Order: sequence, then structure tokens, then C-alpha cells
Amino acid sequence: MQDEAVFGFVRMALEVLSASELKVQRFSAASGSSGVEPDDLKCMADRTLRAVTLLPAEQHLAVMAWVFHDDYRRLPLYFADLVSFARHGLAEKGVELEAEWLVTMVRLWLKLDRSFRVAAEHLGVNHETVAAKYRATVEPLLDGWRVAGKGSIEPLYYEWEGKKLLLCA
Repeated sequence: MQDEAVFGFVRMALEVLSASELKVQRFSAASGSSGVEPDDLKCMADRTLRAVTLLPAEQHLAVMAWVFHDDYRRLPLYFADLVSFARHGLAEKGVELEAEWLVTMVRLWLKLDRSFRVAAEHLGVNHETVAAKYRATVEPLLDGWRVAGKGSIEPLYYEWEGKKLLLCA
């Protein structure tokens, strides 16, 4: 399953819960959610965000940073904490990276820096060095958190896609 579908689902849930009643009705009438009552849509959004909120902190940060990786207004709310958790997670594995390296590698993971060459230019090293260090340290750590978090949300996504909505009690 493509990550974008699940993370788009989380973003939709956030929009539904922060939307006015009129916008919720528009979401409900949209082709992707046709035949779904506004109350059911709000219920699913609430269940989804509850599931995201209950994720372990590192998974929550990875999921939310990925959800907002292209939203420069909201991403900073998660970016600094994700870098801090990555520093701690790497330290537990015996890996120490300078702050500038770690920030740059988290940016790479979020696709904010477009290439290893751009990151290497910023860090003043060879792009192959950046690529090797990134693939050996930051990428597996953050991908693990993102995939684990996504796996916890996927059942709700499939429920939504199958229109097998369980109503809120």
C-alpha cells in the first residue's frame, strides 16, 4: 500500500475535525466518501486521530511529520521533536551525529532536501559520504517508526475504503 494514501487519510481526518459543519457536509458529498453521512465521517476522523495520538511518541512524530512534510506551516510543530527523538534513538544504538548532520538527514528523510548532493554541499562533504551515513543510520530508524505507525492506522484506512464504518458508541 502506498504511504500517501494512509497519510492522506490522516490529513483528511485532521481537516474534518477542524472543519465547519458545511465543510464536513462537502467532504461527505465528495466522490471519495460518497454515501457517508457527516456524523459517520466525523466519527471516523475522531477514531483515526485517537489512534494516531495513542501511538508511541516516536511513531506519532514520524507519522505526523510525514503527514505534514509538505506543509511548511505545520511541519515545524513536529520537526524539532522528531530530530530530538532521532538523536536519542541513534544514541541507544551507539550512533552519535553532529546536530547539523542529524538535522540535514532528517530533512533528507522528509524529502525537504532534494538530493544527497544538496545535503553534501550544505555539510561540506562528498555526497557518497552523506548517502552512506544516511542509509546506515537515520533512514532505517525513521522508516521503522513511520512504518510501525502506519501499520497501526492502516486498519482504519481499509475500513474507510471499504465503507465498513463502525459507528461511534
